[in-house]
Amino acid sequence: MRTLHRQRGLSFISLMVIFTLVGFIAVVVMRLVPVYMDDNSIRSAMKSVAEESPPNASLAEVRKRIGKVLDVNGVSIVKPADFGLTKDGETTVVFIEYEARAPLIANISLVIDFEHEAALGGDGL
Repeated sequence: MRTLHRQRGLSFISLMVIFTLVGFIAVVVMRLVPVYMDDNSIRSAMKSVAEESPPNASLAEVRKRIGKVLDVNGVSIVKPADFGLTKDGETTVVFIEYEARAPLIANISLVIDFEHEAALGGDGL
């Protein structure tokens, strides 16, 4: 009686599919890491300036302080003019809404929307 040998392991094609998927995921991660690092710098700059600023600070003063922190950190995807102030009851809030684009492959880009806000004078939101 002859026994059939069952194939064990991956075929060459399935191995190539796995390598392709892992490579694609690695490319996406490599493209997104700098965007999220910039976002982290923007968020920390905004929060530190909001904590140091008095609750009645002007928009120009807040933008100037944020601009200095962004320059020190080398962030160029947003400008100080992109930040705004709004009143939330008795609290003044500095906010930013922006989108970042990360080129992926050829003419395909990843678009990420970010929104952050922080209360002036160190009041947490």
